[in-house]
Amino acid sequence: MIPPGGAETNIKRRMRIVKSILKRPVYLALFVAVLAAVPCASAATINTATIVMPSSEWEARFLGIVGEMKIAEHANPAFKATENRDRDPAFRFEHMLDLNKFIKVAYYDDGKGAFNSAVLTINLDGVRATDPVWLAIIAATIAGDPNATVDMVVELMNAICPALEDVLTGKERLKGTQAATLHGVGYVMELNEDGRFARFFTNAAITQN
Repeated sequence: MIPPGGAETNIKRRMRIVKSILKRPVYLALFVAVLAAVPCASAATINTATIVMPSSEWEARFLGIVGEMKIAEHANPAFKATENRDRDPAFRFEHMLDLNKFIKVAYYDDGKGAFNSAVLTINLDGVRATDPVWLAIIAATIAGDPNATVDMVVELMNAICPALEDVLTGKERLKGTQAATLHGVGYVMELNEDGRFARFFTNAAITQN
């Protein structure tokens, strides 16, 4: 279930890559300017690819990576499925996992196995160490993209939110939405300062302001 490649799947290498890239200078002023522009009326849709795999495969890959990274609070984490008949049929079933005390992950499907999206919800007031957040983002992304590497995911997040580390540690308080693509698949980070949470969406339909 874990992406092939020996050293690439090694947890120590992952953390070394994450920490080394996070030490690079970030362009916070540029990101704040982008967030300030979010309410603009004009928007154009970016055509994005979709994650092509059964939802059960995404779940198995995600749990396999999470198990290797040891970031779940339970030894054998499992998703709980809830049906909501009022939802769009494509998102009718929500599969939720309380990953640890401040990160929850959910993915959605139509009950027939078609994967639609995954969402990490991060309680910013609960963050005590940033590593679990980064590892959860890496796991959620790589689970849906067998060709992605840790380096690619970290660069993706630097493009989406270069100030994420400062947001997680409370040094910066930002609000807004930013997006980018990896292998044509859309990813979105939503920061909500009022509710003190961040959400990371995979396989998202992106609008560019």
